[in-house]
Amino acid sequence: RLIRRQRQMCIRDSKIGEYTGERKIDGDVIVATYQTALDKLSRRKWRLLIYDEGHHYPAPTYSRLAFLNADYRITLTGTPWREDGRTELIYLLGGFPWGSDWNRLVEEGWIRKPPVYLHVSPAKLWTLKRLVEKLPSPCLIYCDSIELGKEASKVLGIPYVYGAHSVKKRLEMVEKHPKLIVSRVFDEGVSLPDLRAVIEYDFLYGSRRQESQRAGRLLHSVYEGTEYHIIMTPEELDRYGKRLQSLYARDFDIRVVKEG
Repeated sequence: RLIRRQRQMCIRDSKIGEYTGERKIDGDVIVATYQTALDKLSRRKWRLLIYDEGHHYPAPTYSRLAFLNADYRITLTGTPWREDGRTELIYLLGGFPWGSDWNRLVEEGWIRKPPVYLHVSPAKLWTLKRLVEKLPSPCLIYCDSIELGKEASKVLGIPYVYGAHSVKKRLEMVEKHPKLIVSRVFDEGVSLPDLRAVIEYDFLYGSRRQESQRAGRLLHSVYEGTEYHIIMTPEELDRYGKRLQSLYARDFDIRVVKEG
């Protein structure tokens, strides 16, 4: 306890800096984007480097971060998958990623895994409409395609939030609307602990990382009895069913519901 308290005091007493596209402020502890760290901070000697959202780390552009001069490195990600053949580099370049052992976190009581309902439906919009009418709020509906998102928004009377909206506007929409259709801009860096349900209507092909990211939105919910729903046509299941591997690997309870 004494060691932990001393470490906390060291961080509190340190000057916190920021290196992003807009701001360049030095400090004892510096928060930086990957790109800015490469452009502005790569020549420094570091005591500790922490890579958040470390599944991005092995990308061709960012893998050069592995060559920064540091005594220690920590990689943080709950979704250590890539679809470009570089998954192993997450472990090779940054060690075993912290936050990826969901089963241990469940056992220790930090998170709860929701049941997963896979709706195999030839009429996805009809299935979505039925689920939206049934599920409690707050509820997020994921839709990658802007065209499909706008169509669903028009049919359901629910706003669609995507990249054209500023971060401030996105957060305002979350506060204002109990049910919201969102694009992949809500895949990462969003904490919504009062969510009760998530529906995945449209998705990025066979991305296992995206599937676990979206299910992960419910892991920290303050409510019990949350539900995660995925809607796929039979053709999508045949072609992109590998997305589900990231959920099967973590022992999610996946229940297949055949529609129509």
